[in-house]
Amino acid sequence: LGLLVSQMLWRSHYKIVQWYYLHIKRFKIKKLLEIGPGHGLLSFLAVKEKKLKEIMLCDISKSSINFSKNMIKDYSKKINIKYFIKDFTKKINLKEIYDFVVLGEVIEHVYNPEKILKNLKKIIDKKSVIFLSTCANCPAEDHLYRFKDVKEIRSFLKRNGFKILRDLVSPSENVPKKFWKKEKIAINYCCLLKLN
Repeated sequence: LGLLVSQMLWRSHYKIVQWYYLHIKRFKIKKLLEIGPGHGLLSFLAVKEKKLKEIMLCDISKSSINFSKNMIKDYSKKINIKYFIKDFTKKINLKEIYDFVVLGEVIEHVYNPEKILKNLKKIIDKKSVIFLSTCANCPAEDHLYRFKDVKEIRSFLKRNGFKILRDLVSPSENVPKKFWKKEKIAINYCCLLKLN
């Protein structure tokens, strides 16, 4: 719930939601998977905008799944909606290929985000597009994996077999880039990815 509020009130988070919404319109999406939907806003925007055949929401939290269900319930007669309560860092048994995957504000909340990306590779192909958002220099208590800067995020994604199609860097404060490191400005980051 806090993240949902932050995505409306924090300038840097709101900018990422806008960027996501602008870019999702560009893709033909029939099957969408969101890993860690939290509140369901990003799935809602995709469902509202696209003519999807199927959407799968996967989260470790049952309450998160229930919150997300409520966000997209009005579309349940038009789309095949599936829910999967699972830790995506563990072995997964999904057999389908998804053409769009949403991974928003997830990888910083696990100890081994490489495991999520490894499992993700099992359910996408070369045509699939991934929207990913995370943060750098953001030492929050619930951030188990911490990136020090955007360069480290980009390197991490490339090292794990993904190429960045486009990205957006959004500082949490209105401070010139040359002062980000010195002033310890938290940076929000998002991108569109494909398999390399």
